[in-house]
Amino acid sequence: MSDEDAKLLKERSAASVQSDESFRLLVEQAPDAIIVLDLDTNRIVEANPSAEKLFGCALDELLKHDLREFFTPSQPDGLPVAQSFQSHVAQAVAGEAMTFERAIRNAQGQEFICEVRVNTLPWAGRNLLRTSFVDISERKAADKHLAQMESKYRGLLEAAPDAMVVVNTGGDIVLLNVQAERQFGYHRDELLGQKVRNIIPEGFVERLIADSLRPVAEALAQQIGMGIELCARRKDGSEFPIELMLSPLESAEGVLVTAAIRDISKRKAAEESLRLSERALKALSRGNEALVRAADEGRLLREMCRVIVETGGYVMASIGFAEHDEAKTVRPVAWAGQEAGYLKAARISWADTEHGLGPTGSAIRTGEPQVNRSFATSSQMVPWRAEALEHGYASSLALPLKVDSKIIGALTIYAAEADAFDGDELRLLGELADDLAYGIAALRARADGEAATQALRKSMEATITALASTVELRDPYTAGHQYNVSLLAAAIARDMKLSEHDIEGIRLAGVVHDVGKISVPAEILSKPGKLNKAEFELVKMHAQAGCDIIKGVAFPWPVAQMILQHHERLDGSGYPHGLRNDEINLGARILAVADVVEAMTARRPYREALGLDVALAEVEAGKGTRYDPVAVDACRALFRDGRFSFPS
Repeated sequence: MSDEDAKLLKERSAASVQSDESFRLLVEQAPDAIIVLDLDTNRIVEANPSAEKLFGCALDELLKHDLREFFTPSQPDGLPVAQSFQSHVAQAVAGEAMTFERAIRNAQGQEFICEVRVNTLPWAGRNLLRTSFVDISERKAADKHLAQMESKYRGLLEAAPDAMVVVNTGGDIVLLNVQAERQFGYHRDELLGQKVRNIIPEGFVERLIADSLRPVAEALAQQIGMGIELCARRKDGSEFPIELMLSPLESAEGVLVTAAIRDISKRKAAEESLRLSERALKALSRGNEALVRAADEGRLLREMCRVIVETGGYVMASIGFAEHDEAKTVRPVAWAGQEAGYLKAARISWADTEHGLGPTGSAIRTGEPQVNRSFATSSQMVPWRAEALEHGYASSLALPLKVDSKIIGALTIYAAEADAFDGDELRLLGELADDLAYGIAALRARADGEAATQALRKSMEATITALASTVELRDPYTAGHQYNVSLLAAAIARDMKLSEHDIEGIRLAGVVHDVGKISVPAEILSKPGKLNKAEFELVKMHAQAGCDIIKGVAFPWPVAQMILQHHERLDGSGYPHGLRNDEINLGARILAVADVVEAMTARRPYREALGLDVALAEVEAGKGTRYDPVAVDACRALFRDGRFSFPS
């Protein structure tokens, strides 16, 4: 052998030793149990410490065995051990790495489930098979337990109308229903095992169960039955408000927490809309009071602006009249709130120019309400943006004032929040502007005698209608109730041969007989269950409250007295003062009959409609004791003869 051949053989031998050593280190340091088989002999030729631990015997003992001896006779795929294992080996030899599950029994007789992965391992001219084992017994047991839990609680969870998730003591989601998938935008497999904080960022549930089972029980004891409002997060990152209801769930793992998650986005939007509507409603109510009492135009305009700001809670309100000069200037004539020189600096016009394209100028030009959603972003607001934002204006609404078929100016209202003035708020403020225009027209026409009287009467009727609408907005279940009562009361009065003057007074009193419900909290008006004593006492105050609201209006009829007494009864069992017989105004006695009949024929949050027959039977049973007998007879005759029916 030449020196060169000897050198090459030595280098190859050294490389082989180094390669074998690298292989051994790779196997020994692996966290999984690894066994190397010689495919020619089917004997174990190498195993790492993890394999010795898993199979319960040392390497020298392992080398004496055929690997298949450690497989239990009962296998997950149901095939005989040799046939099953050999089929996977064949696929591995063909070049496909195979992963499968096998039941293993170690040298001590303990059985467990392993995930097995096999692949060929050509090494130093030998045909080897690398086999790795991972004990998955605990995972399989957990999967089995989860499957049992799902089977047990699936029907209950899926029947729930809300999203439902079950969380373990580590804050992991272990169960959920279809509603949870839909609500959060995840597939079930994406949520199972996740931390609940991924969908409820506040981490409220995790805080309850963070330390031990004791605080879980204590916290749940305090929170069960309570709706906790939080913010949740969908898969796409968007957040939305939820109401969270918690309850404990006993399981083999201990106390779990069941969380019912209700999306309250619509409710929150409705509450915000109601808040905005209520402030407009307050402004409308007080504005109409100012309208009825106004002595001159200037005082009316100033009072209207003051009411909008102080009662409605808006940042600023102004009234501007359209001048017919060359620049078509909008001249400020009244304002209230945070004005501080804004109107003078704004140089508002109603011309088709940059300073005339804002809400006020556009409302005067077009005769239509104009809403500016945002001073910060609207391109039309550029001329006024800096000043408006400095004054705290975020959005604005301009309402045209139409008098005698001509637009004389605009009422402009400024809000502190963007995207205000929508829905009912816009409608109510539009009514206020219309009523203001009526008032201006009436005051300007007062000198003309009859014309002024007619305008004021129209304004008064508008006030009545507006006041009636305020009650129906706060108590939607009785929408139309006052109107229907006014129709029936007028018909009864006419059947009793009262004068047209008195009939009109009774009709108007009917339109606003429940106006005092403005003072009753909305949650009581719409409560679906029976009122408790304290709540009913609050409701009973509406008769006096309605009287107080109306008594300052100079009606040519005792409207306030009729409102105050419409719940009095002939035998003294009524309220608020327990009046008897002729102590009760005749109009109030007629309203009492009409009120009872209409209320009983209509649906309420706490019951369905009782029907006309039941209603008529009620007033007939109380004829002469609680209810005016002549009014009862007239009411029955109207329905019996088909001369009256409530509008659809």
